[in-house]
Amino acid sequence: MKKYFILPLMLAALMFVGCNDDDDNGGGGDASPATVVGTWEVTSTTTAFEFDTLGTTFEQELSAESCTPTPLTVFNADGTLTTTDFELGTDSEGNINCEVFETLSGTYDLIQGNTYSIDVEGEDPIEVLLILSDSNNTLELRVGDDGTDDLFVIRHSRQ
Repeated sequence: MKKYFILPLMLAALMFVGCNDDDDNGGGGDASPATVVGTWEVTSTTTAFEFDTLGTTFEQELSAESCTPTPLTVFNADGTLTTTDFELGTDSEGNINCEVFETLSGTYDLIQGNTYSIDVEGEDPIEVLLILSDSNNTLELRVGDDGTDDLFVIRHSRQ
C-alpha cells in the first residue's frame, strides 16, 4: 500500500511528491488567519510525483470518505492547531484504505499572502499554501506549490 502521512510527515513527502503544469490554484481566496480559523474535515488528498529522469509523472487523488473517524484539522484564533494523523493509500487491487492515528498539536503562522508556516509536534516547521474557495467553505492545504515540480494537496471542507 502506498502511504501518505499528512502533516507530520509532509516534509518527507516533499522528497518524492511532484505536480504537472496543469495544476492550478483556481485563483484561490484570501486565507488570512481570521478566515482559516475553524474546524476543517479532510475530504481528499492529491499526490503527484516525477519518478524517472524523463519527467514521467504519476498523480493520484484519493477520497477520505473511507476514513473513520474523519480526519480533522482545527485552526484556533490563537495560532494553535490540532490535526489528525492519518494514512491514506491504495492496496494492490486499487482499493482505497485509510488508517486514522492520533491527534497532533502544533502552531501556524502567516508568513506572507496565503503562505503559512506549520509546526507540528516532533517535526520541523514546513511552509504551506492555504487556498480558500466556495465562499470560504473549502480549504486546500498545498505543500510544494512554489513553482517547483513538488506538490501534495489536502482538501478540507468547513464544519
